[in-house]
Amino acid sequence: TFTRIASAYSPSFSPEANQIVYASDFDGDDEIWLLDLASTITTKLTDNEFQDRDPSWSPDGTRIVFASDRELGSFELFLLEFVIQQDGAQLSANESPNIITQLTSDQGNSFQPRWSDDAEWITYINDSDGDGDVLIVDKNGVRRQVLTLDDRGAEDKNPSFTPDRRFVTFVSNREEDRFQVYLANVNGREVIRLTETDNIAETIDYRPMLIFRVRPQN
Repeated sequence: TFTRIASAYSPSFSPEANQIVYASDFDGDDEIWLLDLASTITTKLTDNEFQDRDPSWSPDGTRIVFASDRELGSFELFLLEFVIQQDGAQLSANESPNIITQLTSDQGNSFQPRWSDDAEWITYINDSDGDGDVLIVDKNGVRRQVLTLDDRGAEDKNPSFTPDRRFVTFVSNREEDRFQVYLANVNGREVIRLTETDNIAETIDYRPMLIFRVRPQN
């Protein structure tokens, strides 16, 4: 990206890895943008006076979840569903508005959403208790579960599902001033510390499981 004096952040690949969705304040406030890697053409997917940020592309390629303060001044999660032309091309916000629906109606602010690999669930952060806690919500916004709660004002941030969707990893300073990596099971009953170093943890990602099978010739 070449936004000059503007910022570009929170990139998320499309499932085909040929496009990237990201947030940028190029037009004066945070909007969601799409970058086509082959043509390097950028397209603005949202266009309003509010702050749209933290986009995450669904593994099935049909939707993007993002955080926005377009409702009542607090950040909630929204789903952008692509309007597709007959030739398969995605339409920009200027050509034909993509379908945007509100997913959460939480107290406080909800942000940093990430999809599960099966595109059924979303994990995110909410600060309604005065500090960041990890939650999960299903793709329709119906079922919602709080995974972490603490009474010491610790900040939990940057959650993401493990590939098998059994756990959510996140970064927290719940035991000391330094942020470390933790693991919570999806029923919220257990939180396990994974790292104990002098370094400060910021984000988490996973190594793909590459399995090769060779069929012998008959």
